[in-house]
Parts: sequence; C-alpha cells; structure tokens
Amino acid sequence: MIQGSGPYTSGTAGAFKAAVQLAQGASISRLIIRSDDVGLVAEGVNGSVGNSQFINNPTAGILLIASNLTVSNNTLSGSALGIKSMSGDSSRIEQNAIQGNTGNPGIGVLISNAGPALRQNLITNNPAGGVVIEGSSTPDLGGGGRSDGGNILSCNNAGDLINQGNGLIFAQNNRWDHPTPDGIDAVNNGSGSIDTAGATTTSPSCG
Repeated sequence: MIQGSGPYTSGTAGAFKAAVQLAQGASISRLIIRSDDVGLVAEGVNGSVGNSQFINNPTAGILLIASNLTVSNNTLSGSALGIKSMSGDSSRIEQNAIQGNTGNPGIGVLISNAGPALRQNLITNNPAGGVVIEGSSTPDLGGGGRSDGGNILSCNNAGDLINQGNGLIFAQNNRWDHPTPDGIDAVNNGSGSIDTAGATTTSPSCG
C-alpha cells in the first residue's frame, strides 16, 4: 500500500498532491494507492498501470496528462473522479472496474481534450456520469479503430455516457441498461452525436 502524497506541479494541470508520479517507461502492479489528492499522475510518458486499487482519492484515482499508458485490470472507487484523461492523452483504458466514485463531482471517467481508448471496462454507480466527454475530445469506446467496445455502462445516475462536446463519439458494441440506448444511457449535451451501433443490454440493468 502507498498512502499519503507529495507536491507535484504540472505545466498543464497546475499544482496538486499525488501519491505516485509515473516516470517514463515505468510500470506499477499490485498496489493499493490512497492519497490526500490524486492517486497517480502520469504526464507525457509511456508505461503501464495494472492490477491495482485506487480507493478514496479526493480528486482523482488516476490523472493522465498527454500520456500513452496501458491502464488495465484496476479497481477505481470512492474518488471524485475515477480516471481523468486530459490534454491529448491517448492511453488505453481496459478491463477496469470503475464504480462507486461518489465524491464531488462523482464521475467514473472524465475525458477533457483527449483521445483515450476504452474497452471491456465495468463503469457503474458513478452519480455524476459514467463517462463524461468535454472539449475537443476524440475517445474511442468502440468502433473508432482503437477499441472493439465491450464496456458495461450502467446505473450511472446522470447518464452512462455524456457527450458535452460537438463531435461524433464512437461507442459501438457496448452493454447498456436499455437495448436502444436512450437519454439516460447516451446523453448529448452539446451539438455532437454518439454512435451506439451494436448495443446490447447488461444484466442486471437499471430501468
């Protein structure tokens, strides 16, 4: 377990505290990480984060800034944001359980001006949204060439996938609460659109 945090200053995200700063080419595995602010920050690096638990981090479990990581088989819960991907980040977020992030605001994955690929994640019970997309983001949740989908997007109160931008979001071949994703499954708050072709239902589901 790594518990606690130290100061970190990002040229993009400003000053905050983090428990772990991932260096270029580094990998971590089989850790429990709890911080006073951000669990792990990766800025401008390649590497991997796997088989770890990010629990009760007040700001974010994992903060990805302009990086290209493989983030796989982790549990992220109890934080304000499970994962934040920002500023051109292109990481691969795969087979994680991102659930019960009930801090303020309470979002599973926040994507801000970034293009990560999400596949085969369980994203559920995050009250302010499962995946929230803002700015000029181009994530791939299925069908965009980097992801084959397979995400379970369910029981996120404000919406399972919320597009606040103006672009097309690829979210094919995922599992939702309804066979045709409706206004609580796939939510457009901007002028963009969401491609949910190949949608199936998850069980149990939220009505």
